[in-house]
Amino acid sequence: GYLTQNNQTQYTQYFGKAVECYQKVLAANFDINTQTDMSTAAFYAGKFDIADKGFKTAIQKQPNFAQARFNYGIFLRDAKNDKAGAKAQFEALAKLVKTPDQIKQVQDLLATVQ
Repeated sequence: GYLTQNNQTQYTQYFGKAVECYQKVLAANFDINTQTDMSTAAFYAGKFDIADKGFKTAIQKQPNFAQARFNYGIFLRDAKNDKAGAKAQFEALAKLVKTPDQIKQVQDLLATVQ
């Protein structure tokens, strides 16, 4: 995986610093991509409260932003063990995707939270 045990501490620190940078940018100007990336970095940094709040903010501001739904669903499933919450995000994502590949990916994700 991306975060192997040997370098997990290094990556956790890296993502923690990224969160701080993203937060500074967001304080000056909201951007949905930056908000989603900050939340994802917080997830990888183990800053779950920041990640959860960040994803909720992104989705509240732009409910149809598929990447936020996707990342939040993965976060809820993997970090919070909240299969019902993840399923809700993946179901919302299913309404946003259009290509056969995207539809298949969402179906595969939904199968992981049944």
